[in-house]
Amino acid sequence: MAVKRLVLSAVEEGVLLVSFLIKPVISIQDGLQTQTGKIYYLHPYHDGSQGYMYTGWNFIDGNWYYFETKQGKEKDALCKSENAG
Repeated sequence: MAVKRLVLSAVEEGVLLVSFLIKPVISIQDGLQTQTGKIYYLHPYHDGSQGYMYTGWNFIDGNWYYFETKQGKEKDALCKSENAG
């Protein structure tokens, strides 16, 4: 997909006063995400690892979740969740 951009300019009496180049912002997905019917958890913190897919057992918002660790199309998908309380 080509990145589109928009140029906005202000001209008065034939003189260019200001010009802005506007590019779309690409955001990193995080938190619980559903893709093709599978649930994944992507690291939500801005610490250099944002968007990283969790694997194995993880304690998230007071609950334990297990995400597949074996290679294959199910890797990283939610397999089991347990309430910690």
